[in-house]
Amino acid sequence: RMVQSANRAIRSYFIETLGIADGSTGGIYCVHSHGNWFNHHPHVHALVPAGIMKDGVFHELRGVSSPVIAGLFRARLLKVLLDEGVIRQQIVDLLLTWNHHSGVNVHARGRINGADRKAIENVARYMSRAAISVERVRYNRTEDIVTVYKKRFGSSPEGSRNYPVGEFMALLASHIPAPYESLTYYYGVCSSSYRGKQRREKREEQE
Repeated sequence: RMVQSANRAIRSYFIETLGIADGSTGGIYCVHSHGNWFNHHPHVHALVPAGIMKDGVFHELRGVSSPVIAGLFRARLLKVLLDEGVIRQQIVDLLLTWNHHSGVNVHARGRINGADRKAIENVARYMSRAAISVERVRYNRTEDIVTVYKKRFGSSPEGSRNYPVGEFMALLASHIPAPYESLTYYYGVCSSSYRGKQRREKREEQE
């Protein structure tokens, strides 16, 4: 639901801002359940074309507004959760009184040059990274504790947390996806169905 709400919010934003209702948007979305300390922190990383594709022409939108997208995403997600009975109206009303994003935040990292393959690879690695990195974890055999650092090769006590081994394993296990659960989603122009449709239309034009 979170990924679908994010995609529909971004699609609605581009359609309304560019005024193109019959074009195609898209994106690649990766679901993450963990925060820096392996706490439960569900969020989505997305790689999205900044515009709409229509009739073979890409209509780019500059100056994308993260706060506006955040508002659309929050409204969509809360409606879905409310309709499915996951939350109650009282919770929705409470969230909307919060001063800090009402529980929802959208951060736009910036644009990527399509010719910069290294930048694309770095973003893809960041989006699809695993919950745990061996470069951020140290095991103290004497005290039987696991130290998790906020950054790789960290050494600052302020940037680390200690967990008993049992607690650490329980936190880590909570982020293991269910069998056959997908964590990466492709929408619109980034989907295989869209590419297949483009190939079929091209073949029909050549016949």
